[in-house]
Amino acid sequence: MTRGVILKAIVTAGTLDILSAIVLTILAGNPVDRMLAGIASGPFGDRVLALGLTASILGLATHYVLMAVMVLVFAWLVWRYPDLSRRSVAAGILYGLAIYVVMYWLVLPARWPDSAQIVSIRTVAIPMLIHAVLVGLPISLIVSGTSRRSSRLSAELVSAKGRA
Repeated sequence: MTRGVILKAIVTAGTLDILSAIVLTILAGNPVDRMLAGIASGPFGDRVLALGLTASILGLATHYVLMAVMVLVFAWLVWRYPDLSRRSVAAGILYGLAIYVVMYWLVLPARWPDSAQIVSIRTVAIPMLIHAVLVGLPISLIVSGTSRRSSRLSAELVSAKGRA
């Protein structure tokens, strides 16, 4: 697996995810810059919120760093369990759902323990769908597609060596 594949997965899934967050933020009538600053406040604390545009840029950078971690974890899983690449759609959807569980039920409550988790279609089903379809699935299709091609190429090279 090449760096280019990893980068493609990060940019694709990261962009789809942040665009969905922007759309949901606008539909909720909230400012996009505050949403991005909120992402930055996760690892950097609430003091970052006072930084204005810098906080928004830092939030966007934080988002892509987190996406890089998600892609690298999946790439490792495909390396460790090659059968995942043969079931890339199911693996991607399940991986996206796992990301949702980790983010919404572990990371966010750990960072903001006083925030009550309101359970509704908007707060559960939509983020689950976004993480399954716009994050996990593209990561899996990009990483697994490359993994399958690499496996076929390796098999062809071994076969060609045997004939030579």
